[in-house]
Amino acid sequence: MLHLNDPETRGETSRVAVPCTSRVPCQDVNGHDAKLGQSHSLIGDDQTFTIDDIGPSFEYDPELPKLNKFSVSVKSKTNGPNVFVEVPALKKVRTAYKDLDEVTERFTEEQCINFLMADSTVSDTMSDDDTEYFSIENFVVYDKNGEIVDFWVEYDFRSSELYWDGILVEGDKRITCVGVNYKKFTIEGYGVNHNEIIIWFESSVRENLWYKVVSTLPEYAQIWKSFVWRVYLTKYVLDWIHTNPSVLFKDLELQFYNWIHNSRSGDPFYEEWISKLNPQTRDFRHLVINNMYLIWHEAYFLGPDYSEKPFFQDEWSPGRYSSNTSTIGKNLEKTTVTPTVYKWFNDLFPNLLNVIEPDNCDELKGSPSKNVGCNIREYKELKHKGVPIFRGLISKSKKNYNRVQIDDVVINVGDCCEIYPDDSVGPDVRWICYITEITKVNNSGAIKFVWLYSRKDTLLQNLDKDLFSNKSKELFFTLHCECVKFWPISRIKRKILVHFGKSKCPESNNENVFFCKYAYLPMAKEGSFITFHEVMTYPNEEDGLCCGCGDNDDKFAIFRKKYERDDCILIKPFEGDIKELYTVCKIESINEEEGYVTLRRFYRLTELSQKKYGTAKNELLFSDYLFNFDRFHDVVRSCHVEFLPLGEEKPVNLLHRGTGEHFYFSKIYFRRTKTIKNPDSNMMEYFSKIFPDWYYKVEPCTKLKCLDLFCGGGSLGRGFEDAGFVECKWAIDTNETAMKTYMHNSKQGDVVLINESVNKILANAMKNKNNQNLPNKGEVDIMLAGSPCQGFSRINKHQDTDRSMTNNSLVASVASFVDFYRPRFLLLENVATIYRKLVFFRLIGCLLEIGYQIKVGLISAIQQGCAQERNRIFLWAAAHGEVLPGHPPVSHMHSNFFFKSYRNLFNLGNSTSLEGLSNVSMTSFTMNTVGEITYDLPKLDTGNYWYPIYPDHVATINSYKIKEILRRIPTYPPGSDYYSALDRGMIPDRLRKEEYDSKRVNHFGGEKYKFCQRIEKDDVFSTICTSMRCNGFHPRIVHFEEPRVISVREAARAQGFLETDILCGNIADQYKVVGNSVPRNIAFALGLQLGRALTDHEHEHLPKNHYELWNDY
Repeated sequence: MLHLNDPETRGETSRVAVPCTSRVPCQDVNGHDAKLGQSHSLIGDDQTFTIDDIGPSFEYDPELPKLNKFSVSVKSKTNGPNVFVEVPALKKVRTAYKDLDEVTERFTEEQCINFLMADSTVSDTMSDDDTEYFSIENFVVYDKNGEIVDFWVEYDFRSSELYWDGILVEGDKRITCVGVNYKKFTIEGYGVNHNEIIIWFESSVRENLWYKVVSTLPEYAQIWKSFVWRVYLTKYVLDWIHTNPSVLFKDLELQFYNWIHNSRSGDPFYEEWISKLNPQTRDFRHLVINNMYLIWHEAYFLGPDYSEKPFFQDEWSPGRYSSNTSTIGKNLEKTTVTPTVYKWFNDLFPNLLNVIEPDNCDELKGSPSKNVGCNIREYKELKHKGVPIFRGLISKSKKNYNRVQIDDVVINVGDCCEIYPDDSVGPDVRWICYITEITKVNNSGAIKFVWLYSRKDTLLQNLDKDLFSNKSKELFFTLHCECVKFWPISRIKRKILVHFGKSKCPESNNENVFFCKYAYLPMAKEGSFITFHEVMTYPNEEDGLCCGCGDNDDKFAIFRKKYERDDCILIKPFEGDIKELYTVCKIESINEEEGYVTLRRFYRLTELSQKKYGTAKNELLFSDYLFNFDRFHDVVRSCHVEFLPLGEEKPVNLLHRGTGEHFYFSKIYFRRTKTIKNPDSNMMEYFSKIFPDWYYKVEPCTKLKCLDLFCGGGSLGRGFEDAGFVECKWAIDTNETAMKTYMHNSKQGDVVLINESVNKILANAMKNKNNQNLPNKGEVDIMLAGSPCQGFSRINKHQDTDRSMTNNSLVASVASFVDFYRPRFLLLENVATIYRKLVFFRLIGCLLEIGYQIKVGLISAIQQGCAQERNRIFLWAAAHGEVLPGHPPVSHMHSNFFFKSYRNLFNLGNSTSLEGLSNVSMTSFTMNTVGEITYDLPKLDTGNYWYPIYPDHVATINSYKIKEILRRIPTYPPGSDYYSALDRGMIPDRLRKEEYDSKRVNHFGGEKYKFCQRIEKDDVFSTICTSMRCNGFHPRIVHFEEPRVISVREAARAQGFLETDILCGNIADQYKVVGNSVPRNIAFALGLQLGRALTDHEHEHLPKNHYELWNDY
């Protein structure tokens, strides 16, 4: 008897194998040879390892022959005849052997074993420790419904009941075996001395009997070979860990490739394996993460020599499964708040807040205002007796004066007055203004002024309760002026005193004394409270106070002030250009005498390319086209253009599909000859000097230190870092998988990751507990906060539960972090529907009381370059004295515009509403569509296939019934869903879902719920959520052609993730990390706006980086 575990007989031919009663692979950990005859080779004699992008062929379901002839009549896009589109038939393998003619007989596993072992002497000579094996040809695995499946995904993640078929081979004997219950498998071939692996399947009816896969059915080849590739990856990684015990997960970024390349070069199995990857692949973290369960599975059964290595035990290893993650965030806890924040939110969240008085809390209260006395007689109500006396003539032609005396009260330009309101206004309403011009008209006079708003005239009118203690005394300076017409001087009721720049009213008991801390700008696109500065009230020497509404007719002077030679600008298109897109130009020269400039036009590569997909929209062509230009009213704003030498990798600012209006060029277009050429060495040197890369420009700017709250996978922080003005130093979140994702995508090696509740972190900081991980007060320059949105989301139908309310109360936590740390800037993101909640306006009121400027607006992901319909509220806050950042301009057009839900969000005051979202007639780019961002991804069919080059291009495996429904959803017309298929008779009774049928409700002429709806190739994704389930709350998640939901990689691209971004966890974890993220494109655009505020050369009196980067970006 031969035993392969005997060193003396190892390697001799026998069909008696090493015992495999457990999952321990068939060799010792030292890598001694344990090869068993013929193995399953990665490079087979009759099969090549080719992963076909279009997927394997399938048998059509014989149950539905009539569906193969079913046609749908649709309207033609031309005036020609109707177009008939054949609905794809059901793709399903009902059994591994379709025709009985293929094989004469089929047997059960027990029958096959008896046949193969008949007349064999082996079974008589085997001991209990021996293991028998047979070879399998034409191997295939399928589920109980007869559908071919990836056994690893189905079995290990869903515990499905699986079966396999194949031809069992023993010597010259061959017998077809069907319906074998899949039990388990084992892998042989670990160790650096082994080049080849063997995969064994255990018998379901005999102990110590294993099967070795030699070949598969053609229909199963792609699934099987993808699995074999994963197995080789597992072998190589575990061999590397075992050979290099001290390596960590981060060493996969480069060290693993160097090791495997040096140790395996020349090995045909390795060469074939590595050929399936991009030749530039050096970082294997993507691949290992998406196969970590298999790798850990094998390491565990190989024993402590593998599983207890630092690679798996390191805190941030995706292979380390912490028990801590099951408790953090699961139990409801009270939200930690400061006393000021508690006052604003306590009645909204009773019993959910934990108020803590910070140590050294006097620092948060500020210094008290001094009491300033006033002359009460000067502020009496005017009777307007006698003729007004004008003094201090400013302009004879306009009869403007510096002051006027009414009764015995002198009113100057720059004084504040109360105006008699209209009769329609209630008796308690007071109209207060700031005088900008006094004019003599006959024996009387007239005034022009700027209105000062009360709190009820601003967006604070949306507060259910105004909890500010000095609310009746606060006024807001505005740009709402009365410059078009004069108001009679008799409308002045009295002179009043306003203390500008004060945070409290010095004389709280005097009804005619007020204070003004902020200017209020109720713009259509964003409402803003900004710090009041005295420069706002500086009078003009000739015309009195400038209110800011005047239009300077000298457009060339304005242009000259903003732009210089070699700047790149966007101008409105000329006749013959693409009418929806701005034209990109470079300023070649400026003619001061004649008042015009010479521009050089850039051409878009997409204008000249015939490729529908694959051409970068932000790639330009330098051209020889020069022209003189004096239409300065057609200048839109500046943009960034940089030279990228051919073959060089794109910097990250160019990877956001044009967001931020960042362009690049590598070639020259000659307009007359219509040829494109590469620049020579002299031109390349010139281009590098005139068009430097973005990060060379921002290098002189001091980066702000960022605290990233509710950081998730880090997409918001990464986007801000991409802009170049921020470095994330601290990140807090309770989700361990998200924190690991953050860690492995972090640029900064010294980022402190805190996998803990924000409430515990803030409580420790406020109590001065010694924790080296926490930032000190004064260290945080900017906070980013994407607070939990589930409680505000329209998808959540249980918004009043304790968990939802607890999540909502975390908005108060953000305010408390601001109150305690006092950063220079804050950015808060949440779902658009938060504006319907009282908590949103309480937050604004609270931040204003703390002393922060506020700007709030709605941003569309589509209009910032994401191929996704995602609309979110963004709130900027800036400390006193800082320049308040704005919201980014629209860079991408929405071709299929529909923003009905967000036309007017809330009242900003003075009959002005925050417009929310609207389309624009011209932008820098067209809309990025589903087809454009996914054109290069291979097909997955129902989700069974996996491709090494796209490791996270994986999708949720649906149930059999859902798969059957998805196969019947028409691909035309675009956007078809379950109801579309049902109306066309394509859903048989056995597949109808009561859940879907019962919710078919007419809603404004359409369906209220959309089940199993396909995305449209030429449109955008629906809002990317944290899971992909075919229910009415997750519409448009079905692929536009395939019978599956969208993959993790497709969702990540829709969210602006880069191809190099690593997503930790299993498929469900990855969907959650992606769905909870702020689109990186938007974060990048907001980061650029922060940079503009930091380098704003028009605010020289404010603290900033003394580096003029921005013009009118």
